[in-house]
Amino acid sequence: MADPYPYLLGGELLLTAGVLLTDPDHYVSRLVEAGASALGFGVRPVHEAVPRGLVEACDRQGLPLLEVGPQTPFTAIARAVWRLMAEARHRELRRVTRASRRWRRRRPAPTPYRRCSSSSPRSSAAGRPC
Repeated sequence: MADPYPYLLGGELLLTAGVLLTDPDHYVSRLVEAGASALGFGVRPVHEAVPRGLVEACDRQGLPLLEVGPQTPFTAIARAVWRLMAEARHRELRRVTRASRRWRRRRPAPTPYRRCSSSSPRSSAAGRPC
């Protein structure tokens, strides 16, 4: 894809084989502008190595660049990233649940409601409203 900008939401690790990579500076600037987190570049069969211009553009613009070897399928990377994200969400849910339990244990017990009989006036014997 020559310009993935319209399809990015921000925070992505974009994986590419560089099939349509013609202007590395423009490509990287669009990724940075879209808020991509990093670029994974798969070598072979299109490129034997990560193009030097792409390495330099990523360095200049501060975009992390990962070289993906030919033995590593993009799907394996995507699955690993999703697994890590799911584990992070799970850890956060456990943290919030523990905090909520601690908060519930520390707060004072609720005051029980007094039951007023239907024949009593609109206040209890202690003078509190029913």
